[in-house]
Formats: sequence, structure tokens, C-alpha cells
Amino acid sequence: MKEQRSLKVYILLFFLILVLFLTRISIGSVYIEPEKAIKLIFSKNSHLTDDEITLKTIVISIRISSFVCSFLIGGILAYSGLVMQNLLKNPLAEPYTLGISSGASFGSVFALFLSSFFPFFYKFSTLFAVIGGIIAALIIFLIASISKSSRSSNLIISGIIVNSFFTAGITILFYLLGSKVNLALSWMMGMIPLIDKNWIFIIAIEAIIFFIYFIFHKEFDLLKIAESDTSLISINAGKFKKIFFLVSSVGTSLIVSQSGIIPFVGIIIPYFIGSKIFLRFKQSLTLSFFIGGIFLVFLNILNCSVPIIFKTNLEIPIGALTGFLGAPFFLYLLIKKQV
Repeated sequence: MKEQRSLKVYILLFFLILVLFLTRISIGSVYIEPEKAIKLIFSKNSHLTDDEITLKTIVISIRISSFVCSFLIGGILAYSGLVMQNLLKNPLAEPYTLGISSGASFGSVFALFLSSFFPFFYKFSTLFAVIGGIIAALIIFLIASISKSSRSSNLIISGIIVNSFFTAGITILFYLLGSKVNLALSWMMGMIPLIDKNWIFIIAIEAIIFFIYFIFHKEFDLLKIAESDTSLISINAGKFKKIFFLVSSVGTSLIVSQSGIIPFVGIIIPYFIGSKIFLRFKQSLTLSFFIGGIFLVFLNILNCSVPIIFKTNLEIPIGALTGFLGAPFFLYLLIKKQV
């Protein structure tokens, strides 16, 4: 029965993904009917007019690329949040609230700042983002160790401290960037990038990280079952948490280096998956990825609809949309008395 139910869920998710894909390739500054868009994708350029070739380029290079990136970003942020919530046993734990996103953003912006003097540094923005994310994670555990407490609430507070520190650093860098500040600011507010060669490396690393989570799914289940008494389980809980917190920080930092800060995806999606029904970690991991991807693609479609509805070329930063959803979600948690 459970297998049949799971199959139905994944069939429904696949159907939603297909509908969102057809919607995304149709919507933009120019509306293209789904049937025509599909036909353009599979048609040879020699059989198309110049205008149709232009439309085909828009569909493949921009709209499909945007769909893939938004799906991957949403999925990775969602399961990264799931991992952190499982490790810290706190529904508020996710890369944004813990300061990992801010640390990674500081690294990327710092690379942009250095490129003003040494242009080649811009090529290493992803590496700087990963270093920034790891430093943020290490500082969180350092603060927790100084306070002699590894309670989840203390780690969340440590994350708020780290977030404030790196946000202040980013603000200073903005002031020093001069003419490049607009580029950094638009990126910081959250964006859906287009596929480029950097994504080959990122997808490979993220796939490895996902596979590692999957291998250790039993250990994550043990942590969840054991609740606060980790002496009842056969793993070194403290070491396990630190290692996987760092692994999750690397995965998040890679995404932040491309998309900027997109907050609260890592809180909202895992929370509603975990609050409705008890699932094993590997099931929650898979569902978080697919539902997180669907969620961000849906927001991206709404964002792409803004120019059509309001007759403007401007789009709302995707990070602002997810940030806007954060306030009612926290209010919901407060009413439910789960924070």
C-alpha cells in the first residue's frame, strides 16, 4: 500500500513538473503557445524562418535554461534545509537563518571586489563562496563551543550572529565596489541564472552530496528517532552533525555562488513535508528536492508574468518573493507554538 501511495505521489509530481515546464517555455516577454514551443525545440533551423529561429533560441537558451536552474536551485535549497533541520532538530534551521548563505555571499562579493584590482579573481567567485560558507559553519560551531552548549537553539542564535556579521561585511564591500555595486546588489537579492559551463561542475558536486546523504539515511533516521538522547544510538552524534553540517554548507554555497540569497525555501518545504506525515529520511530527501524544485519554478513563472501583466521590462528578484513568504510562515509557526 505504501509503495502504491508513493508511486501515485511521484506520478503527481511528474505531472506538475510537466505542466510547469510547458508553462515556463510559453511565458516571457513574448508569449509562445506550448505546442508551437515544443515544435520549435525539435525543428531543424533549416526548416524555420529567421523569426522562428529567434523564438527557438529564446525557448532553449533562456526559458528551458531558466526552468532547469530554478528547479535545481529550489530542490537543493530544500533538501539542504531538510538536512540542517534533521541535524539540529529545529524547524528554523536552514542555510539562510544559520548564516551559511550570508557567508557564501560574502565570499562571492569579496571575489568581485578583488577583481577590481586583479580581474582573474572573478573566475574564482564560486571557490570564494564555498570558502565563505565553510568559514560561516566553523564560526557557528566555534561560538557554540565557547558557550559550551550544542543545543539547537544556541546554534540558531550563533547563526544569527554570523548572519549579522557577514551581512555587515557585505554592506562595507558594497560601499567599496563603486560602479560594480549594481551588479552585486542585483545578484544578492536572488536571481535565477542561466545554464553555463559552471553548472556542469556544480551539478556533479551536488549529485555526489545528495548520494552521500542517501547512503547515510539510516543514521539520519536514528538521529530523528533518538530525539535528545543520542546516547541510545550507535553513532557519534556530535561528530556526525559537524561533518554533515559542513557538507551541507558546501552544497548550499555552490548554489549561492550562482543565484545569490534565496531565503526560506529550506525552511518552508521540509517543514510541511515533515509535519504532515512521518517519512523516512530518504523519502523526505527525495520529496524535498522535487517539491522544492516545483516551488521555485512556480515562483519563477509568477515572476516572468509580471512584465506581461504590468507592461514593464522589470522583474521582481526571486529572493524578494521567497523572503516575502517568510513573514506569514513564521507567524504560522508562532500561532502553532512551534518556535
